[in-house]
Amino acid sequence: MMYTKKKGVTLIELIITIAILSIVLSVIGSFFFTNYKALNSVNKDLELQSKGEKAINCMMDSIIDGYGVVEVKAIEGSPETEISKLAVTKELYTSVFELRNGILYYGKGTLTDINGKANEKVCNSIKSIMITTLPIGESFSNCTGLKIKITMASDKTGKLEKVFGNEVYFRNKEVKIKVL
Repeated sequence: MMYTKKKGVTLIELIITIAILSIVLSVIGSFFFTNYKALNSVNKDLELQSKGEKAINCMMDSIIDGYGVVEVKAIEGSPETEISKLAVTKELYTSVFELRNGILYYGKGTLTDINGKANEKVCNSIKSIMITTLPIGESFSNCTGLKIKITMASDKTGKLEKVFGNEVYFRNKEVKIKVL
């Protein structure tokens, strides 16, 4: 007579398997949860860095070809000035940067109307933009360059802040342009 083996799992095998599985999952779970907060913080930091780099590069690329500063809407203070609007003249147009509600906008105005509307969104999460004239102490109309410092904040509470800065000199400062 032939015996057929009945395949099955005994209760003891099942309990041992569940015990081993729970030990493995507890080790993996504790490792995951302890590093999740750090991973989230690094992710926010990288996101801020990417946004800040985009904002500073956009401003630098636009300002470097300019002739000089035409208009600044600022909160006066020390040599470092917090701005809400910056307009720089170029050969055919005026580059305009505006900071509204933590969002940096870029636009172009005509040479005769420097009040161009900045409506192209460049970056959000900006807390403040500080500029200093180069050489330090020079007026905006006579400066040969700007030192720009952008402060980024990850959320409304500002728990995570990053500061980006750069200096830019006007390439075409000596070339005078006649405004119609």
